Amino acid sequence: MFLPPGRLISISLTLAILFWLPPTNSAPAFAGTPCGSQATVSGRLNFASKVETGRVLICADWIKTTISIPSATKTPKPKVIPPRAPAKPKQTSKPSKPRRSDIRYSHSTSAAPAAPRIRSSTLNPKVGQTVSLGTSTGSQSRYRYLLGIPAEVRFTPSSYSWRLSDGTKADRHRLAHTFQVPGSKEVNLRVKFAIAFRFAGSKYWRKLSQAIWVAAAPLTLNVGSAISSKRKPRFVYYDCLQVSDALGCDG
Repeated sequence: MFLPPGRLISISLTLAILFWLPPTNSAPAFAGTPCGSQATVSGRLNFASKVETGRVLICADWIKTTISIPSATKTPKPKVIPPRAPAKPKQTSKPSKPRRSDIRYSHSTSAAPAAPRIRSSTLNPKVGQTVSLGTSTGSQSRYRYLLGIPAEVRFTPSSYSWRLSDGTKADRHRLAHTFQVPGSKEVNLRVKFAIAFRFAGSKYWRKLSQAIWVAAAPLTLNVGSAISSKRKPRFVYYDCLQVSDALGCDG
């Protein structure tokens, strides 16, 4: 089928305009957060969290919906010719559908607790000597901004995991241990922190279902030989219990 040049140019311009025009009533683009947070109800905050190595991500997402009614479009009044019968009044305005627009606010922040420290009653114990191991870590708070509002993130120790190089394992706050073999011994500790956060001025803490494990720097203990008695055996002629001032007795 052959089309004249003028007709072909007209069709090409029409197609170009149709492809150039933006789509109507399209949903706003979703600004995702690292935690995958996505609010679905206008005016309601949606939170999500994600635990990474040594830190936690907290994300907030909020939608604000506005509905606007555009002004009605007026049509010109028809001219009335006197000799003819009066024309029926035409509608001077057309009702317009309300327009809905969603504005999404997404934000994320991160926080991490300080690594715990291992404390020992001695760094150079002897074989058979009891060593007391523990940590002074406690509840910690970090202050951040979430959606422009001051927020507090709290980390609370909930469990402990001790691992010693001689194979000893324990899951309590403090540990008393006795080494039976001399040499260099390594002590490792991991602390599990429960996570909660709240906005400034609020008494309500939002507890996260996830927790974070933080490892302490390993501690090395140098275990020496067994403790020997200070008194050495002495050879005496008399029984010191009978003759206390005999030669070699302490008197």
